[in-house]
Amino acid sequence: MAQDMSGGRQPEVPRTGYRPLAPEEAMHRLNVIMAHLWMVRRFLKHAEELEQAPHLHEVHRVIFDYVRAVEPSWQRRDAREYLRRARGKWPKLQRVAELLSQEYRQVSDHTNFEMAALSLSGCVQQIAEILNAVSTTPSGSISPAPGAGPESLAHPAKADPCDHSDTKEHLMQQMLGADRPPTGFAAEEDS
Repeated sequence: MAQDMSGGRQPEVPRTGYRPLAPEEAMHRLNVIMAHLWMVRRFLKHAEELEQAPHLHEVHRVIFDYVRAVEPSWQRRDAREYLRRARGKWPKLQRVAELLSQEYRQVSDHTNFEMAALSLSGCVQQIAEILNAVSTTPSGSISPAPGAGPESLAHPAKADPCDHSDTKEHLMQQMLGADRPPTGFAAEEDS
């Protein structure tokens, strides 16, 4: 755990190599990601298939808790508090993203569930990148905790600006395995 400027302990997120962000800019970027999280939550909460998988109900509940935890500080435009709350709740969000990625096929192999799992994992990754781009410690760095999360969530700095390894297709291949192409994009209609 790292200490924040007020001396409190904060959970650590995997370190990334992206450019530093001002706290206000980070808060605004994170708030866009909160909108994505909310849509994943809405889909999962109302998916009839999940009624048969009570162990996955925790996913939409943790997303709800995460988004609502930062909402008051967003309304006050208190970037420091927003980032503190986002960092503090991040480990639970990471855990449910991993759970959904591992378990969604047991509920349904429909593309909607596949995309919800991918979207949630992508949001968790982006949140980690943004949180690590903001200095919240006196030394200006956040040390990764041993075993802080899967390597897929912590990407090194991009040396090549043309490197698009974090595109949707690449993330899909990481999630599904490189030997299996994404399914259902042309054949299935959005339902």
